[in-house]
Amino acid sequence: MSDTVLRPDAVAPEWADALYDVLVAQNIRQVAYVPDAGHSRLIARCEENPDMCATVLTTEEDGVALLAGAWLGGDRGVLLMQSSGVGNCVNMFTLIENCRLPLVAVITMRGEWGEFNPWQAQMGQATPDVLTRMGVQAHRVDDPDDAAPVLDAAIRQACPDGIDVYYDNVGGETLDIVLGQVNLHGRVVICGTASTDAWIPQPTGLRPERNLLVNRIRMEGFLTFDYAHRYGEAHTDLSEWVRDGKLQYREDIVDGLENAGAALAGLYEGKNMGRQLIRVRPDPYL
Repeated sequence: MSDTVLRPDAVAPEWADALYDVLVAQNIRQVAYVPDAGHSRLIARCEENPDMCATVLTTEEDGVALLAGAWLGGDRGVLLMQSSGVGNCVNMFTLIENCRLPLVAVITMRGEWGEFNPWQAQMGQATPDVLTRMGVQAHRVDDPDDAAPVLDAAIRQACPDGIDVYYDNVGGETLDIVLGQVNLHGRVVICGTASTDAWIPQPTGLRPERNLLVNRIRMEGFLTFDYAHRYGEAHTDLSEWVRDGKLQYREDIVDGLENAGAALAGLYEGKNMGRQLIRVRPDPYL
């Protein structure tokens, strides 16, 4: 996980264009950002590129999750934000650390010495230390000429070519794309096929056999039924984690069996937040 920390007074059109050229050369396809004057030109260049998906965020922490999903789907991405948003991402950085996912963030600094908003000085000075304490490699850039090579090195370090292990719950076109990025002797675990809404007739699409053959990829299904003998152990551990607050979850509850069809359709459209449930009567234990 790498962060490039940039002084706002180092931002010039030439500097932003140099960073954009690096993103194109490194095949960056996903750009997540919170609107920021320091990144305005870079954001505009990314939005103009039809091969890039520029996603505006309301909070920087959403960008961490978005880029984690992009990486699992085979896309490289970067997060553009300013130093005042670093605090929003502290908890989400644990996702990157624990799941060993790559993340590259380009941060424009606020509260620098002599800048127009000195009330952010303490926050700006704390930013590199906060990142370092979270296990992030923070590389500061003071010279505009250093911005492009530092970003290029950060992307190469955080996003090495190829995928070694892919855990798939979607299938379909997403899996087809990922298989083209799997490394030699890579492994693919399939636990679901959510992108396919029907299996009669059998759907057809891109054939992955060539990728499996050439890269000697192992693909195997994963079902919880194979571990039924450990259900009791799992129930004990999960219950304890929920009680201790170590495991938290969200539920999206729809009332009435008559609304089950709409809820199921919304599930495939990504409208739910958390596990989708249908409540047919009030909970007698509440």
